[in-house]
This record gives sequence, C-alpha cells and structure tokens, in this order.
Amino acid sequence: MKLRQILTARYSCDLETVMKTEPFKNKSATTVIDVWNYYHRVLPEAVSLAMSYQKTKLLQDRMSKMPIFMQPVIRDLNHFFLLSHISEGKELIMFNFVEDINVKPLEYDPIFIMRIFKEMYNSHGIFLVRGDIIDKAISKTEAELAMKGLINYYTDNNLYKEYIEPFNERLADFNHEKFLNDYLETFSRKEDKFNDF
Repeated sequence: MKLRQILTARYSCDLETVMKTEPFKNKSATTVIDVWNYYHRVLPEAVSLAMSYQKTKLLQDRMSKMPIFMQPVIRDLNHFFLLSHISEGKELIMFNFVEDINVKPLEYDPIFIMRIFKEMYNSHGIFLVRGDIIDKAISKTEAELAMKGLINYYTDNNLYKEYIEPFNERLADFNHEKFLNDYLETFSRKEDKFNDF
C-alpha cells in the first residue's frame, strides 16, 4: 500500500466523530458556522473555518492537479517550511516538515492535517474545515496561518498561476525569494477573510 493511502486511512474521519450534526438540522448555516468556530476556538490543538462549495471545489480540483506546495511558518525573525499534499479522496490535506520528508521519505507522519467535511453541504450549503495539530512543534496560530495560506494560494487565480503551477510543473521557474517576500509582506498581514459566510 502506498504511503499516502496508509496516512489517509490513519487520519480520515467523518464529521459525526467531531461534532454531532442532528441538533443542527433546523439551524441556519450561520449558526452552524458560529458554533463550529466557537467550539474550535477553545481547543488548544485544533483550528477551523467554513468554505463555500465554489471555493472548496476550486481548492480540491486544483490540489488534485497540483498536489504539492509549501507554506512558510514565520517564527520571530526566522522561518521554516511545511510541505502540503492532498489525499486521494480530496478530503484530507497533510502538512509535513520539509526536512522530515528529505530525511525519511517512507516513514514520515504529518505534523498538521486539514480535514474537509462535506456532510453539511446538502442541508446547509457549507463545507466545514478542521485543522488538527499532530505534532506540537507548531503552535495553533502557526497552524491556522498555514491552513489559510494554503487555501489562499490555491484559490487566488494570480497566486495559483504565479506560484503553485511552477512549483509543481517547472520547479526551476519557481521564484523562491519572491514567493517568501510576497508571503511576508502581504498574506501574513491580511485580516481574516477566509470564512465565506
């Protein structure tokens, strides 16, 4: 079995495992999102957001075509990189230290995972997203920025073409220094605009 299949099986779960959906059947999408985010706000090792169908489909379709990217994690005056990749079922995104993959490519476990839950789409038109910190080597704030950064770079047409496509298809054309500078100067200072509702 491929490593990606093993990791997908290990970390996949359905929404009922995280939150009982029955009490929200007759609630509005706004209420569901508010409760979802409030619940995760108090958890020390989990982050959350909600996305529309359009943004979710764009993210998943683009990650299926261009499955790998890196997210800078800024810590004080230094930074390091996480490498992200999507599972075969498109509902699980895993983040690893680049160094771990280089050192032990057949043994690594993710340090952070994103799960995309589709169970509330038919009833409420939303996709709920949860990020879980597996390794305490990153903080909750760092995990949240990595998750939102990934979504932003894959769903913004200009960023996707400038950075995601060359990183996956023409690595020699990927401008690492410009990417890092752009990330530091723009994304890290953006207000929270990632919940669509």
